[in-house]
Amino acid sequence: MLLKNNITIGRISEGKGYIRILEILAKLSFPFQYTIIGEGAYYDIVFSKIRELGLNDKVNYIRFTNNVSEYLVDHDMFLQGSYSEGFPNALLESCAVGTPVIAFNVPGGTKEIIEDGINGFLVDNDDDFLEKLNDNREWNPEIVRESVYKKFNKNKIISDYEKFFIEISD
Repeated sequence: MLLKNNITIGRISEGKGYIRILEILAKLSFPFQYTIIGEGAYYDIVFSKIRELGLNDKVNYIRFTNNVSEYLVDHDMFLQGSYSEGFPNALLESCAVGTPVIAFNVPGGTKEIIEDGINGFLVDNDDDFLEKLNDNREWNPEIVRESVYKKFNKNKIISDYEKFFIEISD
């Protein structure tokens, strides 16, 4: 099986679910690499877990980059382990460059972005997440991009705001 490259971008905090992602990745039976981009107070705990699970040679760490989209394009899947989200910009950016997502179905904006099976997967638990990591489908980056562009392009957003302001001003 080919090497799968996974990525997560975001603040390294307990609520972002890095530990559960690592525990799921440790169960994979195929070759993978996992890139983490971000920094935060939970860094020591996350990297202690990486060592504990024996994943040192499978995890790449980048503290900060101005080239997020370049990293996203070079990966097969964006992984989101969050326990709740506002409106996850990194997840939206991932889809916008054609990289699909596996994310937990949690309170917040994730379910507004992910169209299950179109631009990624929404899962309910760790076993579902693992099952989707094992999915070998070929994703079409154009379809992944279009799924978010049709909902979140600037013309649509501006139009939606205009309609909203007209409605509340009547």
